[in-house]
Amino acid sequence: MLSLLLALPSLVACSGTDDAPVKDDSGADADTDTDTDTDTDTDTDTDTDTDTDTDTDTDTDTDTDTAPVPVESGYSGPTRVVALVDGATGTGFEPSTVVVYDPASGTTQSIAGLTVRSDAILDCAGDSLFVLEAQAGDGSADRILRVSPTDTTYAEWALPSNYLPRDIVAVDDGFWVASFGKARLYSYGAGGEDGGFIDLGDHADADGIPNANGVYYAPPFLYVTLARQNQAEGTYSGARVLEMDVASRTITRSADLTGRYPSGKMLLDGDNLHVHLRSTANADASLNADGGIEVVTVVDFASAGLTRDDSITGDRQNAAVLDPFTVTALFASITSAAAPFASIYSLFDGTRLREWNLGANVTGLGLADGVVWLAENPFEGGAGAIVGRVSDTGAESVRSTQTGRVRALTVCVEATVEDE
Repeated sequence: MLSLLLALPSLVACSGTDDAPVKDDSGADADTDTDTDTDTDTDTDTDTDTDTDTDTDTDTDTDTDTAPVPVESGYSGPTRVVALVDGATGTGFEPSTVVVYDPASGTTQSIAGLTVRSDAILDCAGDSLFVLEAQAGDGSADRILRVSPTDTTYAEWALPSNYLPRDIVAVDDGFWVASFGKARLYSYGAGGEDGGFIDLGDHADADGIPNANGVYYAPPFLYVTLARQNQAEGTYSGARVLEMDVASRTITRSADLTGRYPSGKMLLDGDNLHVHLRSTANADASLNADGGIEVVTVVDFASAGLTRDDSITGDRQNAAVLDPFTVTALFASITSAAAPFASIYSLFDGTRLREWNLGANVTGLGLADGVVWLAENPFEGGAGAIVGRVSDTGAESVRSTQTGRVRALTVCVEATVEDE
């Protein structure tokens, strides 16, 4: 069954209009067979056994061979692989170009005249691609770039200094942004207009900033991860995940994630909110170790503990993705230059489904239409590549070599699933 899930047709990524569609990310059984059991055998033969077996499949799809597939990509345009490519062919960092790759045509577009920091964050929400850039280190204000996936034109939203944008999600006709440097979760209109905020100050640590680094929408709630890292001392005060009601803009519940560091990646699957975490000892390292998935039950909002941890001690995770269409976790990890690997895990039972030794440093990955897309860079330096690999086998199907090293990569996938 899981191999069938991996073959599901993931649909794809952002057009360039100003209307941000409502995210269909309720986690509801996306295989809309609704199975109201309209097989009108009418059973009017009032066999007064009253059918107490009630044909209880009422299609909650608890029949384990068809586990529910949640939908939470929050994106509504054509499939796109988005990457940051810098001018360096060695190991140093240089300003990066935003590259947009179209898997259907095999063509690449770059945003002319634009460079961003190599540590900028790539994302997609509504009908657009986004670049979230913290520029304090360059003496400039932070900014958000909203990019059309079809023609790579973009609009710039200016942000206050030390805003540190980390994640963005579409809600109704606007967006919510997680700010690592402020004690608020901010709302914006389709054109970047100020839409107010939710105060997070009650959840801050000693430095007054709770460090929001992930935001996820499952109507009617927003879920927000807080790193709660004291910036001056480098200490950790116990990470949390918050639940917020969008309509009232209030925090309704919180769950404790002490001892781990949230990456900001979340996925709702029925009653389980899967939260990707790292070891706090490695939270700020460029290569992060000991990744796992914490499950927060949304019925009582209690943390169920770490349910999946990487099986190789000391793994350093460059990238992680929770895929809503196949309900899997994808990881790129490195134990040494001789043994980098990518792996796919089931979020149903924590089993490892795939693992490939790649012989390259992977700095980003994602899944679309049965293909795992990776940013692969040689360890010894040299130009990197955007590489597509068949998810069942790991066999390389596409390689688009770039002009420099690929510093980041994300795959934007539309928030709909076709019924099998």
